[in-house]
Amino acid sequence: MSRPSFGGKGFGLRLENPADRYERETQNIQQRLAEVRSKSGIVEICGQVYHGVDKDDLHELHRLGQGSYGEVKKMQLKTGQVMAVKKMVISQMNDEESKRILTDLDVVNRARGCPNIVRCYGYIFDSQDVLILMECMATCLDSLLKKMGRPFPESAVDRIACGVLDGLDYLKCSCKVIHRDVKPSNILLDFNGTVKLCDFGISGHLVNSLVKTNVGCIGYMSPERIHQKGAYDVRSDVWSFGLSLVELARGEHPYSKVAHEFELLTVIVQQPAPVVSMDEGFSALFVNFVTLCLAKDPEHRPKYKQLLEHPYILNARHNTFNMEEWLAEVLAVPNDLF
Repeated sequence: MSRPSFGGKGFGLRLENPADRYERETQNIQQRLAEVRSKSGIVEICGQVYHGVDKDDLHELHRLGQGSYGEVKKMQLKTGQVMAVKKMVISQMNDEESKRILTDLDVVNRARGCPNIVRCYGYIFDSQDVLILMECMATCLDSLLKKMGRPFPESAVDRIACGVLDGLDYLKCSCKVIHRDVKPSNILLDFNGTVKLCDFGISGHLVNSLVKTNVGCIGYMSPERIHQKGAYDVRSDVWSFGLSLVELARGEHPYSKVAHEFELLTVIVQQPAPVVSMDEGFSALFVNFVTLCLAKDPEHRPKYKQLLEHPYILNARHNTFNMEEWLAEVLAVPNDLF
């Protein structure tokens, strides 16, 4: 008996040579980079558009930190505006790293209408680097938690939960993107206490609400992503979101006692999810909300729509806690007094 042919004319299938596919993807990346470069030096701040801005128009004030694939500095434009500038070296980048730059630029530009996504003013390309010009924020939650050395008040966590959830939902609905790296260091606060998401270099574009590649910080990664069994959806970010809330509410990462990476992976997959309880002083609504976010089975974990309708979030919307005053008080206290 002859074997059926799956590559012949009867099926009309053509298997693409891997080398040809690589060349095609490389050409696509280079084309997208060329399109992005054509808009280099166009900066828009508060409705004012500046053309032809280059690196010499920026004065460095001080270093802010390190984001994914880029150093972040506080800089001042010649016109006086202060901003955060993420610098990424492109001269020796491979295709994967170039994709990350394109993804970051794509997301921040398409999400300009969301108050819970860090604002991008524009970007500057040259032969060596790309500079992404963003609004200057007060701090990230990771730095704030380290400065305080103790848990956030639940009222602050409530407000943060609303902002993060709104930002994630906007990414999904308006940008068709899943963040994939939700954690306190990627959640920022401006000086008014507004919550904003950042660092979209590894965000994944959703196809039929699913993504397949596995990137992100292991400590916040959901069990299904560690399993690497097929595609996953926004509920993987819901897990990371829930872990982040527990970390803020308790003052330490839920898996902070786990010493080694392999052990951490095993704990996340095989042991029960972290829990919070009313015995610790948390509200019943918060306990229930976190429990839902940290359901081990993603099929039992809510998506954004259900979470936005949860009584915890609806109640938190009416929270009168003054984030601006609280943040100002925390930032004003010297580190050695905490």
